[in-house]
Amino acid sequence: MSRSRFSFRNAHGVLLTALFLSLLGAVTYRRMSASIIPDFPFPRIAIIVEAGDMAIQDVVLRLTRPLESAANSVPGASRVVSKTSRGASEISIDFEWGSDLFEAYTRLNAALAQIRSSLPPEADIGVEWVNPSSFPVLGSSLTSSKHSPRDLRELAMLTVAPFLSRQKGVYRVLVQGGETREYQVLADPAALGAAGVSVEQVSAALAGTNLLQSVGRFSQHYQSYLVLGTAQLDNAPQILDVVVAMRGKTPLRVRDIAQVREADQEVQEVCTANGHEAVLLSVLKQQGASTANVSREILAGLKDLRRSKALPDDVTFRAFYDEAELLGDSMTSLRDAILLGALLGMVVLWFFLGSLRSTLIVVLCLPLTVLISFAVLGFALLVAVWSGLAFRPLPTGSMPEMDEGGFVLDYLAPPGTTLEDADRLCRVMEADLQKTPEVESYARRTGVELGFFATDQNAGDVSVKLKPLAHRRRSMREVMDDVRHRCESKMPSVVFEAVVPLADCVADIAGEPSPLEVKVFGDDPEVLANLSEKITTLVAKVRGTTESIHDVTRSGPELNVRLNPERTARLGLTPEQVIDTLQTALFGKAETVVRSGERLIEIRVLYPKALRRTRDPIRTLPILSATGQQVPLESIADITEGPGYFEVTRENQQPMIPVTAQLEGRDLGSANAEVRQRIEREIKLPPGYTLQYGGLFHTQQESFRSLLTVLMLGMALVFIVLVCQYHGFAEAVALILSGLFSMAGVVLALWLTNVAFNASSFTGAIMIFGMVLANGILLMDAVHDGLREGLPLDEALVHGGRLRLRPVLMTSVIAVLTLLPLAFGLGAGAQMQQPLAVASIGGLTCSPLFTLVLAPTLLHVMRRRQRLPLPAQAEGN
Repeated sequence: MSRSRFSFRNAHGVLLTALFLSLLGAVTYRRMSASIIPDFPFPRIAIIVEAGDMAIQDVVLRLTRPLESAANSVPGASRVVSKTSRGASEISIDFEWGSDLFEAYTRLNAALAQIRSSLPPEADIGVEWVNPSSFPVLGSSLTSSKHSPRDLRELAMLTVAPFLSRQKGVYRVLVQGGETREYQVLADPAALGAAGVSVEQVSAALAGTNLLQSVGRFSQHYQSYLVLGTAQLDNAPQILDVVVAMRGKTPLRVRDIAQVREADQEVQEVCTANGHEAVLLSVLKQQGASTANVSREILAGLKDLRRSKALPDDVTFRAFYDEAELLGDSMTSLRDAILLGALLGMVVLWFFLGSLRSTLIVVLCLPLTVLISFAVLGFALLVAVWSGLAFRPLPTGSMPEMDEGGFVLDYLAPPGTTLEDADRLCRVMEADLQKTPEVESYARRTGVELGFFATDQNAGDVSVKLKPLAHRRRSMREVMDDVRHRCESKMPSVVFEAVVPLADCVADIAGEPSPLEVKVFGDDPEVLANLSEKITTLVAKVRGTTESIHDVTRSGPELNVRLNPERTARLGLTPEQVIDTLQTALFGKAETVVRSGERLIEIRVLYPKALRRTRDPIRTLPILSATGQQVPLESIADITEGPGYFEVTRENQQPMIPVTAQLEGRDLGSANAEVRQRIEREIKLPPGYTLQYGGLFHTQQESFRSLLTVLMLGMALVFIVLVCQYHGFAEAVALILSGLFSMAGVVLALWLTNVAFNASSFTGAIMIFGMVLANGILLMDAVHDGLREGLPLDEALVHGGRLRLRPVLMTSVIAVLTLLPLAFGLGAGAQMQQPLAVASIGGLTCSPLFTLVLAPTLLHVMRRRQRLPLPAQAEGN
């Protein structure tokens, strides 16, 4: 029984089944995960190390190298890249595709646990699984006209962040900026010398006094009692009364040798929003959670928080990045394009069919088909395209750049720039942003960045949110370039890099942060620095490259205190004791805390600021000998000044310096080709030094090879099916060749519109190949029907072409008109689908020629040359 007869005889059942599946699809659609970037398991894990202000060379030897070795020991690790700066190291481990990342994560943590005891105890080591959920879907700021930065941070840490973390779909809330309260015990060196005590003794006395500990248990009157021993400190007066030592029967208290005050910890980072000091909150979603739902939950939760008065009225919560807005605008633009395209397609369908009733029946089937596909597939709704491909001589790209409604401006001040000076420079940049009419809001970080980066005080970023596209005259790219150029002209000593958030997120996940990257490998840091300087200058001369920089970064200047062991020993001290004294006096030591409700407030012992913030007081810093005598530091040490050490980048345990560049007005493929040609022609490498080309172009080429392999495998499987279906090679070859020749329409359309060939347009090319094959198969079936009826091959080919001419033309015209709104790239996010639409329209326009003319011609030629029985004759025999 044919499918048509079965449907006619069971019309009611078919209708009910379609209705049930459509309702199920509607329910599934509402529950599906909607995200800009898919939560795919990218095989990359990052190790982030924070070690205070440890010297770079010390971090390399004691942390980076052991961690690299541990990472390389994990099965499946294919690339290990590290970057070491003062007091920090970031290590990324790429694993082979197909690796079990959960197992790799577990094995990596086990390897780190084995070497943890041999690493510096003060180092804070974190391991992060890098995926799209590692980056925020919502960035917002807390500002206030009445509350201090300390109050804002406490509000964020104790109220807002815990509340938001409880919302459905939220993985983590990161808090940056503000100030943290502490008790500072400012020791007087003269008083310490007179009393014969060291600053370490003061710290130890506080830690030994501030105790709360269970010491026993007993039972009485049917109850169990816990015995607590405590001398817990609760406030500044109690800290002042702590006994440091006894002088006979007289206690030496903290108040005799130091001042105690409640103050803010030394600021290591500065965050502002729209020109005001702010605390920034970044919300990360759980893997698989819907971006739209998470944003909706957070906004609803904030309203509840405001109604409960937990959020003061003067505290303003304002978003500077909201991925859900971009997602919603993109979905709206896509919906409008689909509706407009459907309307145009319906007009064409009515013209071809000549019946309004038949047209409405076909149109009604379309949304039902979409809903049923949701019910059957149940896949996550993803508005994204990934990893670019190369297709010469077309311009090539990584992923289509769309107007995301915002951008990120990274900046790097000269090495050694203080936090205060960097903040002053940023105020100039902020004043410029406030004068830009397209800017709606922004948030600035200094001394800290968002992502897996260890950041110095001279670096940071600005997240800029633009007004909606309908309310501004310039595009995102125009505003972004204008802001960057103005900042560069006003602050020539600062390096600026402007990036779009999604592309930057994709690059960070892939470990390839820039479109163009040249890696210089070698042993000598000075030679590497000279080579990278030359390559940077050369890359900057290539048309279309911007922000050409090398990663040769020195830390700030250093004051080296080299202790003389002999002089130190004469004082009854060891170098370790002297260094401990210096660390406590200059950095401060917080070995205990005061408990205040839910807060833990550190008690930090250190010298007054005047003795630790300039060069000369440090030279004469008093050191207490074993006999109680104070001597100046310079009497037991040689103190010299010197430049900072080079930051160290390594790949697979080899020293490396990357040279990177952004692109403006030029495609990725041609720019990379010119860079390579210039380097090969003008740069001579010393023996032992090599170059590698990375960046997004490297990722693009790998993706191209992988997808091309998949495409060839798919074509082979289709070819086998066609051979089996038609009992010969002629029809299969004709159809495959006609599908390949249809790519000429794709190439022509992309070339005429100057649209880059990337993953989106490649997807369109695959669609065209499939449509040409589908139409060709129907044509071949019609030809074989004619052959079975006894028609000669020539007449059967003409007969089949006449039967399929109208359907093929109707299909192509309707598809072209349906895709036309997407091809114009109008609306937020529409640029993501534009390459797919342009490629599809080009292929569809040419497809009737290859389906109705080329395929029959090839079949005719091959059948005549083979002189084999036609399928109809073979079946008769």
